[in-house]
Amino acid sequence: MLIEVSELRFSYKKANSVLDGISCTFSGGINIVLGSNGAGKSTLMKLLATELKPRFGVIRYDGKTAVRKNRPTIVSRLGWVPQHNAIDTSQTVRDLVQTAAWLHGYSRSEARSAASEAIALVHLSDNEGDRFSCLSGGMQRRAMVAVGIAHRPDVLIFG
Repeated sequence: MLIEVSELRFSYKKANSVLDGISCTFSGGINIVLGSNGAGKSTLMKLLATELKPRFGVIRYDGKTAVRKNRPTIVSRLGWVPQHNAIDTSQTVRDLVQTAAWLHGYSRSEARSAASEAIALVHLSDNEGDRFSCLSGGMQRRAMVAVGIAHRPDVLIFG
C-alpha cells in the first residue's frame, strides 16, 4: 500500500500546530519517522491510522482518501498498534487478538485461526491464556502487535 501525505496540518483544539504542512510518502517495506519529543510523530501515526482527521491537507491510501465511503476499506488494510493500550486488560491474550479479527469481519472460526497465527508470530503461544494485565511490558507490546496483525493488514502502524 502506498500512503501519500500532502500539506498535512493538525492542531489539538486551540493549541499551536502540531503538524504544519507535512508532505511525505510511505511505500512498501519499513518506514521510520524520527523526531524529538513533542514533534508530532504520534499525532502523524494517529492520522495515518485514521484515528484523527487532518485539519488541512490530504492523506491518500493507494490514491484514495479516507472519506466516509472509503474509510472501512482503508481501515481493513491498516494494522494499528497505539502507543498506549486502550483495551480491557482483564481479557486473555487470545480473547483480545481473536476479538480484533472478529471486529474486522472474520467469522468465529476464521478469527480463531487468525488469532492463533498472530499469537504464534509474536511468540506468545505459551501465554495466550494469560490475562493481558499479568504480562510483562514487553509481552504486552507483543500482544498489541498480535492485535494489530490479526486481520492480516497490508500496513502496520506503530504509534
